Amino acid sequence: MKRLFLLIGVCLASVMANAQNVNPRGLFKWTKVSFDGNHPEVTPEFDQYKYCTDSISVQMVIRRDVTTPKVDFQMSVLQNDSKPFNYTGDVPVGYDGKGSRVFDSDGKSFKFKWYNNILPRDKMFPYKEFVTEHYSVQNLDPRIVRCFDLCKMKLKGNKNKNRLFGCWYRVGSFSKIDNMDVLIPCPDELYKVYDEDVYFHAYNIGGPYQVRMYFILRPVKYKGADTVEEFGEDCTIKWIDDNTYHLSYKGDNGETVTELWKRSGFPTYVQKKLCGTDLPVFELKNPVPRRF
Repeated sequence: MKRLFLLIGVCLASVMANAQNVNPRGLFKWTKVSFDGNHPEVTPEFDQYKYCTDSISVQMVIRRDVTTPKVDFQMSVLQNDSKPFNYTGDVPVGYDGKGSRVFDSDGKSFKFKWYNNILPRDKMFPYKEFVTEHYSVQNLDPRIVRCFDLCKMKLKGNKNKNRLFGCWYRVGSFSKIDNMDVLIPCPDELYKVYDEDVYFHAYNIGGPYQVRMYFILRPVKYKGADTVEEFGEDCTIKWIDDNTYHLSYKGDNGETVTELWKRSGFPTYVQKKLCGTDLPVFELKNPVPRRF
């Protein structure tokens, strides 16, 4: 009897291991495209990724237009899928049967089929036909993996050893007005995450209904309690308290730029949909406290 239960258990484990109907979750790389029509399979000429959670599916593309040699890595993150990727099977979806499908999904790979009625002149995707994109967890770019680890606050460094480690929000920069330092809020949201060997910027973030972010991942060097090397340049740090600092560096015109940074998580909707974190979010109160 024990042998029978053991055999049943092994069979169930084997079936579960080979299941092709799980919801894809995590980071996947686009590997090829196939078609229902009489077209040969195509290997994409650029790197594209999908990151899937229970709340959202986003698409990442490595930015090839960046030419500044000091930049390590840049990537755009766009929410161009209206809902999470949940398993449907390769069956008609929607009132006309042409809705998007997710199938052959085993946790390590999946296929995403969609009907092209929006790109009439695209060279890769035939118009008025079904297109199947293949995704896999194999051969992931480690820099993209690192970006998402940083988003989820999975840091290599110890926060107790360096209080810069973690996520920060740029409140604004200081400007002289009537010989007084006045804090000018920045028009664009900019976040920064420090780890032991890299830091990255996240900027141009979209609204609650459309997640959009751009990542810049760069090396960082800590040269003491008040100096950090970013983008190949030394920056001076003046601590106001454990959650506030001034960052000073030479601007493009040679003048010193001083910014105010506050410890903060990403916007709440980004944390919940994309990062799976729940960090306190800094909000600027008016009037600005005098100690700034």
